[in-house]
Amino acid sequence: SVTRDPNRAPWTQPGPVIVDFHQKLEAAGVELILVPIPVKPMIVPEHLGIMRPLDGPLSHPGTDAFYEELREAGVQILDLRDPFFALKEKDDVFLMRDTHWPPAAMKLCAAEIRALLSERPWYETVGQAGPWSTQTETVSGDGDLLGNLELPDPRGAFQPQTVTIEKVFGPDGEPAVITDQSSPIVLLGDSFTNIYRDASMGWGENAGLAQHLAMEPSTPIDTMARCWA
Repeated sequence: SVTRDPNRAPWTQPGPVIVDFHQKLEAAGVELILVPIPVKPMIVPEHLGIMRPLDGPLSHPGTDAFYEELREAGVQILDLRDPFFALKEKDDVFLMRDTHWPPAAMKLCAAEIRALLSERPWYETVGQAGPWSTQTETVSGDGDLLGNLELPDPRGAFQPQTVTIEKVFGPDGEPAVITDQSSPIVLLGDSFTNIYRDASMGWGENAGLAQHLAMEPSTPIDTMARCWA
């Protein structure tokens, strides 16, 4: 593990930070649900040259122990490894030349989060009157992996990938509200939250995880997300 590299500058392990964050939120009456997003080698390790068939996701030996430590400290974890591995039997789980997910995997994540939230007693009280709607749109992009190669003529060897996104609109016909600070649901995320939401990522807008999380129970949510350079 890179965390054991003797040449690496000292750093804070993530476990204690997550537990401290959970405890501070809990003291304020806020529930934390941690949703680690599986990375591409965990779900499609066959592209790494692994010849033997795998009947489940590929994980670091310490992952389960790390999750168990967090759970013992009271942190709730939504583990997406098995749902994503099952999804790959019928759909793509990652974009071809990008580290991020396609719309199908993103919507699966939103559904898994909603399933947890639906068990809360307050869930039925936050929906808005009036139907929310979606509008499909096709978008094309090269992907961040291809961009990082800095090839002189990437389009000469690779064609852009095209996906269909679902843009989400509220009952007023306007784009879904995902920055409502009065909402009981706050989504903290990174580029996996911003893809299909932030047009600067090159994959469209108003169709990301936040929008699809807000679509049911049809309520504005609050979102804080950043992309890591």
